[in-house]
Amino acid sequence: MTTIQQPAREVPVIADVDVCVVGGGTAGIAAALSAARAGASTMLIEAHGSLGGQMTLGYVNMIPVWDYSVGAPTFGGVMTELIARLQAEGAYWLNPSNPDGWPRYDVEVCQALAVELLLDAGVRMRLHSWVSGAILENGVIKAVTAESVEGCGAITARSFIDTTGDAVLAHVAGADYATSSLRISLEGIGYIPGLDALSEFSAAQEGGLRGYLQRAGFEGLNISYAPGGEWSWNRHVPNICHLSQTYSHPFEGGDEPPDGLHVDTITRIENETRLTIHRLIKHLRANVPGCEDIIAINISDHLGVRWTRLVVGDYQLTLDDIQGQHHFDDCIARCGKSGEIREVPYRCIYSRNVDNLWVGGRCASFMPDNEHPRIIPICIATGQAAGVAAALGARDGRAGREVPIETLTDALIDQGVALRDEVARVP
Repeated sequence: MTTIQQPAREVPVIADVDVCVVGGGTAGIAAALSAARAGASTMLIEAHGSLGGQMTLGYVNMIPVWDYSVGAPTFGGVMTELIARLQAEGAYWLNPSNPDGWPRYDVEVCQALAVELLLDAGVRMRLHSWVSGAILENGVIKAVTAESVEGCGAITARSFIDTTGDAVLAHVAGADYATSSLRISLEGIGYIPGLDALSEFSAAQEGGLRGYLQRAGFEGLNISYAPGGEWSWNRHVPNICHLSQTYSHPFEGGDEPPDGLHVDTITRIENETRLTIHRLIKHLRANVPGCEDIIAINISDHLGVRWTRLVVGDYQLTLDDIQGQHHFDDCIARCGKSGEIREVPYRCIYSRNVDNLWVGGRCASFMPDNEHPRIIPICIATGQAAGVAAALGARDGRAGREVPIETLTDALIDQGVALRDEVARVP
């Protein structure tokens, strides 16, 4: 590959904080909020113009493995607090036919609540900014550089947290990581005035509506909806459907799924999905009863990438650990149902070779065959643990592995996280 040499340049320091969180998605919100509440001056850097990642921008507005069978959630902390705030806003609802199942929420309200929580905690936010480099001394990050329309600026800090999903900060800082690909999806929202007629049509098709779409040439595309709107993407707006296009196979030959780190690939997925949904809308109008007036309201600009980079910590959580409900003495996050509690150890949320780098969300130290830790509640839980640990590390001048687990556990419990009890003790 042909290269060029970039000249050296002076970069202004635009902020100096205790904790710098890179990535304002699901895990990043929890990390920044928890670090600030633990007493650390905190900055959150996000490439998009709004917060929440897949939880909001990606339209994944459901909360898997959120269990009410024990009368209270098993997570606690930021996850429980956010649900309580959504409930108070009337922006959260359960499936009427399965009230113990996965709840849904209003993504716009969720974004606004995230901003409110962060501002109330004193977090400084810098949106529309992309971290492009890191300055290290002896395995310790001293500063990161962030590009924006203003140009390049540096943020110095004592502790850094990577919650980018793609381990962007870990990559530029030289942290050890593994790579993996699984599948990539893009979500959209549609409006179908004739949902009852569509339901009758779907029931008459072999394999339902999904089977019909596959036979019509729309492989990997699905439409989900709830007649009456009680369990739809937005319960306050009737006749809403959820469009989803998933890519799990290579475009041309090979055995590997599409690579979410390959810009040409994800560009092609973005473009092809929009063209496919446009073609689908025209097909449904012409061929499917009830869809004569269907329109696409919005298509997400946030790809649902399952795996890319996985930062390597002192431990890599395996699928056997999750399925076997393995207990860890350094547990910092729990999820699941009563009697089926899964744990995440602290050794999974800091880098093994960059002393002051913590990680949260789907780029934490998990084995590639273990999909569980990328779901929303665990992203929030690992983000919260990383935020508190980074704040303690900044306060005491400690590397990730040097933060005492008992001190961290006590601090997380003080923030309402369910660790020593089966269910949350909400503060």
